[in-house]
Amino acid sequence: MNTLPFHGNGSATTPKTLKVRSGEVIFTVRLVTAGDRYGRDFCLCYDKGDPLFQADDPLVEFYDARHPTTEFGWFISRYYASTLRERAPRTGLCLQGDAKHLSLDAEAFARVHHWLAQHLGGERLSESARS
Repeated sequence: MNTLPFHGNGSATTPKTLKVRSGEVIFTVRLVTAGDRYGRDFCLCYDKGDPLFQADDPLVEFYDARHPTTEFGWFISRYYASTLRERAPRTGLCLQGDAKHLSLDAEAFARVHHWLAQHLGGERLSESARS
């Protein structure tokens, strides 16, 4: 199985992180919602003062959990949740173009997609993702 249990930073019903395995890599997937710290050394706050802030669209960060450079691992990439939710879950996701191993296979991405739907409310798929 490619997924590991929910982990830390949230209540039992809305955990903020998910561990998921793809190939040999264990990724930490982190949901960044209003008021959460993020960025290098967690110096940014996702709120109205942040130019990236969209109240109805949290950020989703991906970390390589094998490298403990932060409590979540080594930062790889960040997306708006809506970007990921509009993508077909069976497609997988390349997180860093120059490092093929830093990709989610279709099963791992489907787990992330499902986790986002559970915690952000329902499915929100593009027409192409539904087919």
